[in-house]
Amino acid sequence: MARTVSDENAGPLADVRVLECGQGVAVGQLGKLFVDAGADVIKVEPVGGDRLRRVAATVEVPEGEDGALFRFLGAGKRSIIGRLDDERVTSLLPGVDVVIEDGDPDLDIDALRAAHPRVVVVSISPYGRSGPWAGRPATDLTLQAESGGLQFRGPTDRPPIQAGGLITEFLGALFAAAPTLAAVLEVQAGGDGTHLDVSIHDVMALAGSNHLDLVHQLAGSPEVGPPVRTLDTPGIERAADGLVAFNTNAGHMMQMFLLMIGHPDLMDDPVYLSLNERLAMGPTWQSMIDTWTTAHTVDEIVQSAVELRVPVAPCHDGASIVTDEQLVAREAFVTGADGFVRPRPPYRLDGRRLEPADEVPRPGAHDAEVGPSTWSARSTSASGSMDDLSAVRSMPNGRPLEGLLVVDLTSWWVGTLTTQFLGRLGADVVHVEGPGRPDGMRLTGKMFARTEAWWEYGHMFAAVDTDRRAIAVDLASEDGREVLWRLIERADFLVENFAPRVAESWGLTHEAVLARNPGIVYLRMPAFGLDGPWRDRPAFAQTIEPMSTMSSITGYPDGKPVSKGGLPDPVGGSTGAWAAMVAHAERLRTGRGVAVESVMLEAAVNVSAQPALEFLAHGTTMGRHGNRSSHAAPQGVYPSVADGEWVAVSVVDDAQWRSLAGLIGGDALAADPRFATHGDRFAAHDELDALLAAWTVSRRADAAADELVAAGVPAGSCRDPRTLRRHPQYVGRGVFETVDHPVLGAIEVPGQPYRQPGMETWITRPAPTFGQHNTEVLREAGFTPEEIAGLEAAGVIADRPRDL
Repeated sequence: MARTVSDENAGPLADVRVLECGQGVAVGQLGKLFVDAGADVIKVEPVGGDRLRRVAATVEVPEGEDGALFRFLGAGKRSIIGRLDDERVTSLLPGVDVVIEDGDPDLDIDALRAAHPRVVVVSISPYGRSGPWAGRPATDLTLQAESGGLQFRGPTDRPPIQAGGLITEFLGALFAAAPTLAAVLEVQAGGDGTHLDVSIHDVMALAGSNHLDLVHQLAGSPEVGPPVRTLDTPGIERAADGLVAFNTNAGHMMQMFLLMIGHPDLMDDPVYLSLNERLAMGPTWQSMIDTWTTAHTVDEIVQSAVELRVPVAPCHDGASIVTDEQLVAREAFVTGADGFVRPRPPYRLDGRRLEPADEVPRPGAHDAEVGPSTWSARSTSASGSMDDLSAVRSMPNGRPLEGLLVVDLTSWWVGTLTTQFLGRLGADVVHVEGPGRPDGMRLTGKMFARTEAWWEYGHMFAAVDTDRRAIAVDLASEDGREVLWRLIERADFLVENFAPRVAESWGLTHEAVLARNPGIVYLRMPAFGLDGPWRDRPAFAQTIEPMSTMSSITGYPDGKPVSKGGLPDPVGGSTGAWAAMVAHAERLRTGRGVAVESVMLEAAVNVSAQPALEFLAHGTTMGRHGNRSSHAAPQGVYPSVADGEWVAVSVVDDAQWRSLAGLIGGDALAADPRFATHGDRFAAHDELDALLAAWTVSRRADAAADELVAAGVPAGSCRDPRTLRRHPQYVGRGVFETVDHPVLGAIEVPGQPYRQPGMETWITRPAPTFGQHNTEVLREAGFTPEEIAGLEAAGVIADRPRDL
């Protein structure tokens, strides 16, 4: 089964060859993921280079140099000038494993696949290559708007706020990564190539909406007013010397917070334990928080919260994160030979840190050395050559992990998303919960329950826990741990995301698991890592966001940072899936199991790298700019004629400005020399915002967006996340799939965020009920009916949570 590679110390993907034929963050990030794992990546650029080379948030990039973000994403690649349809580039295709492209409308995907049936083609574009909105102009802001992610973020007295940092493009790459590598490994095993048509808009339906559409369905789909903004209190708060973030989602966390700030008398007061009640108190409650937090330093607050087990973190910006004690202890930033400091890849294999590449090529630096002989041709597919596209389409390989068993010990969104990836790629995933410790996502749906089994109504569980079976086993008991070990001995993957002390209390160290099953991939997903001073601290998105700098670039300049709304979970979950697949490739290469560590904080730091990169490269600190952007002007979110409806608009070049100006102000505005350049428009942003708002406020949001898009201007209506399944592009691409849940009935949840030939649907199973597959799974593991009955009688296994 093992592949042979001459260098035992080569990276897991040392025999993978990638052509990166596109511009921007999404394409560059996917290429970087392959470089980090050892692949040979050739970047094909236009004359003048990728436009990302000239992007920076805090400085002007000097002519002939590259911005810090491009240096981070472009290191370790070779660069040639050309296009995918150039003769020289085409001559490389017989030796290529992966082609990454950005939705080029002139590229004939069908012809490319017919000529090169072994190649895995990955298209990453705003709306994908199919559906009524394919080719529609878009930016990070307008994609956030159209996918429902803007409407619930930010203070209620201002327009909804974007998540800073080009987050949609990074997530587009991360959600494409694991399926791409799975397809490559399938080809190497004798299968055929395929085409993954990845839509960033589709990705954000899974990653950016918090699945509020399903909340609406479970509530009976009532008529709705404007969406409610998601606010936390306490959330990100001012300390004496900076900012600090808390998470008090659970009642006991809030009680400990009240104790910490000097109000033990309120610990059992239901008013203070209710988020809505605290929000309603407004300044009165905020003053209680501020009185205590502003009298203490960030370090003092963190120490006090840790002692009381209140999830807490400093709110870092690009300047402070590089001295964070946990990241320093884990050497999460590394200095290259060129002196450039960048984050390391956020996962380790067998305890080994991956070293990021150093050299960043100038455009066309490798023109002279790259040609037809650069890569030898791959052998033809084991299934035979393909004379036409119909033959390729007749052999779908959308489930390349079929036959592999995943034991899933994860909880909450981040870990469950990782195993959902593996399940949708064909693996048999068995989710293990405890009779007294159900997945926390189950426990959020009591308000929607129509039966006594209210734990089946958690909307996040129903949306993210699809594509697996479920058992409930008491791992606190010796018999329960024996059940788990029997499963592990048969498994191909084991995945867990508890604080390290929890898994290790069950004996599940990397060493112990690989001793029992030397061929397993054991993925551990601790929030902060398996070592360092923060090793055993609890974490949630509300603390990872600020600690990673995500929050520092989200919000208004005159306000506090704003949480993005859970985005570290899909970032960490998709990174975990990628790490699992890289480890699987390493297992195929060496024939041995792999111990993997994928760290949620470090994954977020990699995605939100720009604040640290710009500080380290230029000494400048990125701030919060509301809905504006350094590379688009005007850009913002503007009111419409309807209350609660907003229009997002983004102008990234002079041609788009002229189109916008002609639409809202006629020829005179289009010709006004005061707004001729990007710099001019950025300087006059307030004036242009007023002009745009005066135009949008007389129109419905979707109508205004359609007018702007028809003129070639990126724009989007801020969609209501509660009715996202009705979006015409999601309908056109079949993103939402109907599944028949045994308790909830027919519900619609998103499938995979890409289209693939031969794959009409992705969801193989609805989310399981609690302990639904106890008997089935244990019999497969070799337990007799009598043994299973005994385990049930002893309470070791159960089909309903204990004490609920």
